[in-house]
Amino acid sequence: MFLSLALSTAPVTTTVISATRRSQVSQLYAKKNKPESMRPTTTSTSDFSGRTTKEVTWQCVQGCGACCKLAKDFAFVTPDEIFDDPDDVELYRSMIGEDGWCINYDKATRKCSIYADRPYFCRVEPEVFKT
Repeated sequence: MFLSLALSTAPVTTTVISATRRSQVSQLYAKKNKPESMRPTTTSTSDFSGRTTKEVTWQCVQGCGACCKLAKDFAFVTPDEIFDDPDDVELYRSMIGEDGWCINYDKATRKCSIYADRPYFCRVEPEVFKT
C-alpha cells in the first residue's frame, strides 16, 4: 500500500517542480533575451515540391568581438596570406594590441571605438560565410 501511494504522489511532485523550474527558466530567458533588432532574421523560401522552408540570414551580433581577436595561432592564415596590398597588412598589424586583441576593441564594454569608421577587413559580410 505504501509503495503504491509513493508512486502515485511522485509524479505530482515532479510536475510541481517541473512547472516551477519552467517558470524560472522562462524568466531568465526573458531577461537575457536579445532585442528584436539583434535576432537573426529568417527568410522563407519555397522549393519545387511546394514546401516552404525557413533559412536563417546571417547578421553580426552586437558585443560579440570574435573578429576583434586579431593575433591568431599558427593554424590560421597570416595577414600576408590574406591581403594583397602591403598597406592593408601594415594597418592590420598596427591594430594588434599586446594581448592580441584589436586596440580599438574595449573588452569591458565589448564595443569597437571606431565601429562606424572601421577598415574594410573589419566589416564581415554574410557572403563571407557562404561556401
